[in-house]
Amino acid sequence: MLLKNLSLLKKLDVEVFLGIELEFYSTLPNSHFQFKDIIIKDELGLNQKEAVFLHSNNVLQVLKDVICFRNKFKKEANFNAFISSNLPPSSMQFNVSIKSKNYNLLNENILHFLLEETKKNLSFFIPTQNCKKRIQDLNLINKFRNSPYTFSIGDKNNRTVMIRLVNDYFEHRLPSPCCNILKSFNVILNAIILGLKSNKNYKIQIVHSNAFEKSVIEDLNLNTIFK
Repeated sequence: MLLKNLSLLKKLDVEVFLGIELEFYSTLPNSHFQFKDIIIKDELGLNQKEAVFLHSNNVLQVLKDVICFRNKFKKEANFNAFISSNLPPSSMQFNVSIKSKNYNLLNENILHFLLEETKKNLSFFIPTQNCKKRIQDLNLINKFRNSPYTFSIGDKNNRTVMIRLVNDYFEHRLPSPCCNILKSFNVILNAIILGLKSNKNYKIQIVHSNAFEKSVIEDLNLNTIFK
């Protein structure tokens, strides 16, 4: 299905670009995790790191590299989303853009289907009970402010939302480090295709305030990811 969706987008003259940011914990130095041309950075938590897989139109290679990286270092790195209530949880972020003469990736139809298709396929993005802790615990979310709590879309300065719009690309912030990366990304591709093909004119609410706040959730009628 992934190859089919990429082929369909190519027929629509849409070239997809993908970059991935993968967070994990390890006591080993950053230099230990050198892998191809990725960048290893320190993250907020003690011994928390981020592997940055650079934006590329060879999306299959990017996906393959993430899978290979996780397999190579599975004994030396902790790819669980939740480690401790005293440590920031880890995530995986998909940074997606397109190149097309005819379409705009950030049109409201695509954004509508990104939310809807993610809702239908949560288990791909959040496959385990450990992953759910990162999304369900509002105290943890408020403490570290690096995980989404609602199905929401926000501007580039809003990191409290699930999907952040940054210039000409979007950042999908829901996936856990151990997510089913192929199925998760295919959900995103499918949402893009549905949005491009839709004849409806959906209206999307862009959240500019804190999407964790109860008052904001109620005022904007946002749906929480888990009840």
